[in-house]
Amino acid sequence: MKTIFNTLSRYKMFVRINLYNVVIVCSVAIVSLNNSCQEYLEEDPLSAFSTDEFFTSTTRLKAAVLGIYEELATTEGYGYVEIMLSGDTDILTADGRNVNGNLGSEQEIAHYNTQSESRPIENLWLVFYSSINRANNVIENAHKVVTHNKTEEKLVKAYVAEAKALRAFLYANLVRRWGDVPLRLQPSDLSQNLNLPRSARVDIYEQISKDFEEAIPDLPWHNDPEAELGHLSKGAAMGLYVRAMLFAGGYNLYQDGKVKRPENYLDYYNKAEKISKELIESNRHELNPDYEDIYRKITGSVLEPSESMFEIDLAVMNGSFQNSGRIGSRSIGVRIKNYTSSTGVKIGTNIRMTTSDFLSQKFQDGDLRRDISIADFDLIGDKATNILSKKPIPYNNNATYGCAKWRRDWHFPEAIQFNNTDANYVILRYSDVLLMRAEVLNELNNGPTEEAIELVNKVRRRGYGFDINSSSQIADVPFEFTTDKETFLNFLIDENAREFSGEGNRKFHLIRWNILQEKLLDFREFLLTDPKNKFYGLRVHLASELYTPNKHELYPIPHNEILDSNFLLTQNPGY
Repeated sequence: MKTIFNTLSRYKMFVRINLYNVVIVCSVAIVSLNNSCQEYLEEDPLSAFSTDEFFTSTTRLKAAVLGIYEELATTEGYGYVEIMLSGDTDILTADGRNVNGNLGSEQEIAHYNTQSESRPIENLWLVFYSSINRANNVIENAHKVVTHNKTEEKLVKAYVAEAKALRAFLYANLVRRWGDVPLRLQPSDLSQNLNLPRSARVDIYEQISKDFEEAIPDLPWHNDPEAELGHLSKGAAMGLYVRAMLFAGGYNLYQDGKVKRPENYLDYYNKAEKISKELIESNRHELNPDYEDIYRKITGSVLEPSESMFEIDLAVMNGSFQNSGRIGSRSIGVRIKNYTSSTGVKIGTNIRMTTSDFLSQKFQDGDLRRDISIADFDLIGDKATNILSKKPIPYNNNATYGCAKWRRDWHFPEAIQFNNTDANYVILRYSDVLLMRAEVLNELNNGPTEEAIELVNKVRRRGYGFDINSSSQIADVPFEFTTDKETFLNFLIDENAREFSGEGNRKFHLIRWNILQEKLLDFREFLLTDPKNKFYGLRVHLASELYTPNKHELYPIPHNEILDSNFLLTQNPGY
């Protein structure tokens, strides 16, 4: 199947609509479980519409759906905070500490020096609940849209399905970060009691399954004629469903202070097996044969949903950076020494998420992903030509490499700004679907099947630049790693690092595998014994010193949420 992608040099899905001006009184404002709604009402009370006035056409319904994404595409969400809070792991660490002693900084949170008063954690909580509330509004009010033909009826169903799938995705994010959380399925308004207690995660995962099951039939595939670029597709929803079920069946911290997995965890794996089989056999998605090209497209604002199945759209538009991001800039990427281009644009990157030779040694000779994942160089700009060139990082600074996937010299010139870029945040790639299915088959069959091994082989062959359907003695999984369930799982864990470094999911996978502390200690041991690591010490393995088992598997519930809920919410263990 030929890869389909957007060939336009510039495509962004967001029509910059300020949803405070078009959507419902309080329903689409940030409502988690506190009084944030009132604060937003006070901003612009004259601009609000009732739901009956707003939900009158498919065009307005689409605007409300886009509003779900808009909240995610902010600095407090996927524009910056989300990637910063994805550390620390064995392959990605926050560089340094907060020099002002701010224990609530993103770096300190990444190092597991976490406080319930930390503003980034509270902001991320609010972003997720605000987006859920916007999804609830679409689901609750879509029936009010007047349709004139079968096409519009189908479109309404698709938008409701998209809202349900996004709600499921958001609750899956909340559960893996905070555990048992409040479950709200109706829009919030000032006439309601906004304070809710926690719901058990088993109930939340049941709702997640229900939302995905109801949504998937009505969503278009990414390459259907009616599909809209940038919107969640059927395949993306299926892939996110598979991921959610693996987390539902994985290890996590519970309110009794114990890390465990559900007794019926295989039920979740069976769901993941069924959905992943349907997704792969649809033949609607495929691997991009060129691993580097994936990231050139992402940083160049070119959507390729066949491989990169779901992205949070981040855009620099008309001089506005409201929904732009910092991927390739202040969060993660390759350092650029400050300079001013010939057009007067200030360019500079002081990245805050770094990697090291510990990741490098996980790659075998010939694996092209190594030099795409690890930047053992900085970039220097030439004012006369605007060309960025490489400057090798000194030999003894090998613990602070950048992530070459998010290189600023791959961006379009108009996307370059000192702090902001419009490189999208990648949520799901097709290679993840293949590796997740391989893991599921390994678990359900008490060892790797031929299909599981071949799925991993396809991912690895692409990584070496080989044809994915032709066997390779160099790239294929060595026989000694296919002999039993545990050995194959350990190989998959390393393959996850090789394939997805710098993409934000590693920490949560290590938690569901119940090996986060083990990997942090492995990383620390490597740095302390590596002869090249002569300059950087504690700052890059601080997480192994601060990480506390049976506590840091979850974030703390934001302090203000507990206070504003009249203590209906209880704090997570250890905080």
